[in-house]
Amino acid sequence: MSYPIAPVTHKRDPYYDILKAIAIILVVGCHTYHIKTFDLTAVNISQIIVRSICNAAVPIFLAISGYLVVQSVERYYTANGFDYIKYIKAKALRVYYPCLIYSAGWFILDLPNMNSYVYYLKQIITFFLCGYSVYYFVIVIMQCYILTPTLIKHPKTSLVVTCAISMITIMITSYIINVQRIRLPLIAYAGPAYLWIIFFMLGIFFRKFGYSKSCITGGGAGAYRTRITNRRGILYILP
Repeated sequence: MSYPIAPVTHKRDPYYDILKAIAIILVVGCHTYHIKTFDLTAVNISQIIVRSICNAAVPIFLAISGYLVVQSVERYYTANGFDYIKYIKAKALRVYYPCLIYSAGWFILDLPNMNSYVYYLKQIITFFLCGYSVYYFVIVIMQCYILTPTLIKHPKTSLVVTCAISMITIMITSYIINVQRIRLPLIAYAGPAYLWIIFFMLGIFFRKFGYSKSCITGGGAGAYRTRITNRRGILYILP
């Protein structure tokens, strides 16, 4: 079954760049703003609120990426179907290779500490999984890109399934870390896409059903015309 999709445009929209800029500022806040205590005083409650707002950075990035990736997927449909290999090379590997370059410095600095084969093997795995510093986001977005062609086929079902998966895995991960007090490396608890996939899927869902910035900035559903065209068997609602 095909669903309406927002128009494909190759012109860069500053609206999404502004959202990304806001998310970048929130990322900086996440890694510089720390709560020392959780006492229920007015000051500490305000600190918790600010920190919670900053934590929206990664979900914002993922939602924007999901929204924008849909039109990219369309480019890889050929007469013989979807060119999955070409798509992966263009989307996933494009962010993976630069991350390896950035991670190389961390790996080199870590070489003097590699005093055993086990530790060396561990750091090799960490390097290729983008586990250094906060590069876990790269491996997360790669997994999301890999899943995209499947997610967009049945967006309504995918939204429900990804919501359930994220909720369950977040509760399990929180239980392991906060209740059982088991210390895990960042890449182990933040790297799996199942924790974040709902945010990426929300972006896909909004795109597939024709929501655009006009719905947010005041245009609403009435901002669309009723003229419908067909391209590669998928219905598009044109603005």
